[in-house]
Amino acid sequence: MFIAIATSGPVHRLGGVQLRARLSFQGRFGRKLFWQNWLGAILLLVLTVLLAGALSPAGTAGAILGGIITIVGVVGAVWWSLATQIKRWHDLDRSGWMVLLNFIPVLGFFICVISLGFLKGKPGPNRFDVKGAAPVTPAAPAGVPAAPAAPAPGEPPRLETPVPAGKPSKWPRRMLTAALGLLALVVLGGAGFFFASPGADWATRRSWLRATLGSPAECQALAWRYRVGRGVSQDFAKAARWFERAADKGVASAQYDLAVLYFYGLGVPADPAKARPLLEAAVQQNYAPAMTLLGLWYATEEPANPMASTLWEQAAAAGDPWAESLLGSACLAKRAEGDGQENLIRGLYWLETARRHGVETVGGLLQHVWATVPAEDLEAVTGQVFGRLENGKPDPLPEETVATAPEVMPPGDNPPGEPAETTSGDVPLGDEVLAKVRSLPEYLTVSTLYAEKSQADANWPASDEGQAVGQYLQTMRTDAQSAVLKKGAEGKVVLEYAVGGNTVSDEGVKAEDIVNNAEQRDAIVAAVAQNIAGAPRPMMVTEFLKQAGTAGVEGK
Repeated sequence: MFIAIATSGPVHRLGGVQLRARLSFQGRFGRKLFWQNWLGAILLLVLTVLLAGALSPAGTAGAILGGIITIVGVVGAVWWSLATQIKRWHDLDRSGWMVLLNFIPVLGFFICVISLGFLKGKPGPNRFDVKGAAPVTPAAPAGVPAAPAAPAPGEPPRLETPVPAGKPSKWPRRMLTAALGLLALVVLGGAGFFFASPGADWATRRSWLRATLGSPAECQALAWRYRVGRGVSQDFAKAARWFERAADKGVASAQYDLAVLYFYGLGVPADPAKARPLLEAAVQQNYAPAMTLLGLWYATEEPANPMASTLWEQAAAAGDPWAESLLGSACLAKRAEGDGQENLIRGLYWLETARRHGVETVGGLLQHVWATVPAEDLEAVTGQVFGRLENGKPDPLPEETVATAPEVMPPGDNPPGEPAETTSGDVPLGDEVLAKVRSLPEYLTVSTLYAEKSQADANWPASDEGQAVGQYLQTMRTDAQSAVLKKGAEGKVVLEYAVGGNTVSDEGVKAEDIVNNAEQRDAIVAAVAQNIAGAPRPMMVTEFLKQAGTAGVEGK
């Protein structure tokens, strides 16, 4: 409509200048009219943006109306600006194609402003004057016929019917009109796509457009938006449709995602039979999560089929944490079959691996399983589990390479340290003192918090704080196991043990009190354990207890 007014129809006047003359690409403009029209186009653009911005928050209808106003206003402002610049270039006796200088970044803008706004036009007529226009003459009084214009000296007399001048070529205007029409069509089409697409943000609409055009990656991305409700309302049914488009194009992850919806009945009727071929297609591309779910399909639909464990082992070897947790549970379920201790070790290995990879739900199961390990097997099981974890493989370790890894503990306590060496005639007290130390609140609180923190964060034991707490507990155990009653010089008896890693000697202990008097022996053991547990804590351990909010033990 705006273009039609500019190029045809009756003449309208605006500020003494014909509206059609302002918006056409023919004729000339002086500097004054250039500034008036150019600033008018800018004002039109600003008003359009303000009006569209005011309508946009008013819901969908307001957004659509604002979009239409924006398109019309921008096209009108661009047309008005182009017409003004072309006519001003004509006044400088230059082709209207000089407007292409605007496409030169920064420099082109300054050239146009300086040339069009400040340079004086060519005086007199030039090749861009509108031909065939009647000269402007004063109006004749009413009732008096207008006198014919007198010919200029040396010219032949004017004829009553002037000879029509040759018509100027219209192809530049037609080409420009066609180009602007095509641009408007593209803008309108793009706006239609923009407002018809789902979501409130540009990223979602762009993803929808690309997915509609057939991009497999964008089909899957848009499906995930519908599945989790990011940028659009959560809709599992629409997620299934977009996952299916990506799955049909052979995207393994999309095949798996669609199978999940069929397996659990999310947005589609639950149908594990439809999930199976999708999972098998994804497994053919070595997609580990699909191996995990296909193994779960076998465990649910065909429990006697050993394919479940086989698939979980493949997925666990590829690093899938859910396969690790399922494989650990499967190994524990076989604890009563064959080599029960090996199944226990493998189950603990895979569950601990899954926990370290972020599967928090296995924490409670790990605590329960560790609590059921017989005391006589605890050290051997712990050594194998954490030794294999350090080695990165679930295969059994040779006995000579098994390490208890004191910085990592099963829930509730650390594995015991090595007993202190004794000489002939000495009375070792290490085991008794260690047992007493482990029962004291000073040790038990720190040990329990260490185990809970290690289970919650697999990387924490290797941190500075984790190493400080682990070393503190290890020092207490080592100090306890160093307790021994020795025979000193001149028949004296010396009780030796360590506190905080420093050796302490006490010569006031009688051997007969240790050997023959059980009550006195218990009292001495309790006193030694209390001295060990009462040693000053490192600052980092004290801060660890304060952060944990423990009461009664953080003041030492």
